[in-house]
This record gives sequence, structure tokens and C-alpha cells, in this order.
Amino acid sequence: MEITSATQICRMAVGHLGIDVSKITSIVAPTSDEERACALFYDICRQAVLRKAAWNFARKRATVSRDAESPPFGYTDAYNLPNDFVRILAVNSDGVESAEGTLDYSIESGQILMNADGATAINIQYIYDNERVVSYDPIFVELLSLVLASRIGYWLNKDEQRVRNIIALAFDVEASARETNSQETPIKHVRRSRYTQMRYGNMTTAVNEAAEEA
Repeated sequence: MEITSATQICRMAVGHLGIDVSKITSIVAPTSDEERACALFYDICRQAVLRKAAWNFARKRATVSRDAESPPFGYTDAYNLPNDFVRILAVNSDGVESAEGTLDYSIESGQILMNADGATAINIQYIYDNERVVSYDPIFVELLSLVLASRIGYWLNKDEQRVRNIIALAFDVEASARETNSQETPIKHVRRSRYTQMRYGNMTTAVNEAAEEA
């Protein structure tokens, strides 16, 4: 059965806990303890799982503008991140795309701080807060339902051993998700000029566009 709504994912979550899935009919106007638990934890769990991997269905590119106010110290430039920003994947400055962690920058208070010689804008690739369930990868759906179940399980005072088993399964699914996303994302080889290497330091010329975590 195709999963097309948050309610269906919540039904999967309570099903992991051995709860009758028919108890979940709506999390928009919850009336039962199970529905209230799902309504409370669904969004935060969804955003947490989005941060766990470079999900293909949640990638987006954007050009972000420099803020008029520079950081007080440490960096010369601040760029305002999109409202739907969840996690950085890559930064493109000076025509050079660099994976997460290879450039000297810092994500702080809705901005990316870096030294970009006052460039008016930079390009980024990032994970966005995708709420369209119909676009979700099946592995994401499974992982989200397991993470949600682990959260509401304790809240609903369910069997602790069952919850621990759910958490263990979630770790396995997360590992599978990382592997799948890395296989679907080719390595991008970037050739840097001597100036760029001096500017950003001695970095490898082969960077992963998806910023795959070690």
C-alpha cells in the first residue's frame, strides 16, 4: 500500500508498538492518547530523520544572499539560509563546490558564516523540510515510523523491551539508508585553482556532492 499521509506513518508507528492501528484516524485534531502522542512527536521526529542522511527526495539548491550585517568576529560574511533549511550538503563559492565540512564555515542562527570576500551571494545544496509524504523514499518512511514509535512508546508507557527492539531496528534501517543514498550519489571531482587552494586550504579535489557522513 502506498503511503501518502502523516496519519499512515503514525499508524505504522503504533503498529510497531502492538497498538491497534485503527486508533489513529487524525493527528490534526487528536482525540485519543495515541493520536495526541503522534501529534506531539511527528514533526520533530520527521525533521530529525531528515537530518540523518542526504535523502535524495529532500535535496534542494538555492542561491542565498549576503546579510547586510557582517559577523562581529571569526568570519567576514554571513548568508541567510532558506526558511525550509534542515541540513547543509554542499557550498559553492567562487565556482567551486565543496562538500559539507571541507570549507571553513559555520551554521549559526539561520545563517552560514564564512569568508567569501564579500560575495553578494553563494550557492548551496541542502536538505529541506520536505512535508510531502507522497515524495518520501520507502526507507525514510520505515525509519520515520520506527523513530516515532520509539518516542511515543515511552510516552505511552509501552513495553520497554519492545521499544528497545524498535530502536535497534531503527539503527539498522538508518545504516541501510546511508548506504543507499551514497550509492545513488556519484562522486564529483572538482579541479581547484592554486588561488582557491590557498584561499580555502589544502583540500582534497574529490568531494562527495551529497556530503556523505563518515
